[in-house]
Amino acid sequence: MFYWCSQVYVGLIQDVYRNLNINNKGVALWLKNGFTPLPNSIFNRSYEPAVFGSRGKPFLNKVRTKYHDVMNTEVGNGNDIIENVDHMFDVWAQKRMSGKEMEHATSKPPEVYERAMLRCTKINDIIFD
Repeated sequence: MFYWCSQVYVGLIQDVYRNLNINNKGVALWLKNGFTPLPNSIFNRSYEPAVFGSRGKPFLNKVRTKYHDVMNTEVGNGNDIIENVDHMFDVWAQKRMSGKEMEHATSKPPEVYERAMLRCTKINDIIFD
């Protein structure tokens, strides 16, 4: 289960997970490529967290699980290493959608959802948005 929220609600969502017997597995961060600076804010938000958890052992898609040594020839080295192993990181750099593409104020690019779905779902799983 992935739940996108403001960073101020991460603790609350983790409490909800505990009350629903969902094992909190961590928080992934979507780094946004642009944001509107707010002059009266101490720090401007350039990321959005997703609290993730599961009931029982989480499913990890074997196609998207490349836990090889970083220097393994399947992974590569040098400049390609980020592209080869970025699906394993909990910080996701993905461009925001343009305002014209957004269906609502908190719309996210499909690639953000795709990353979680490719990594943690099986064919015929039900996905709620």
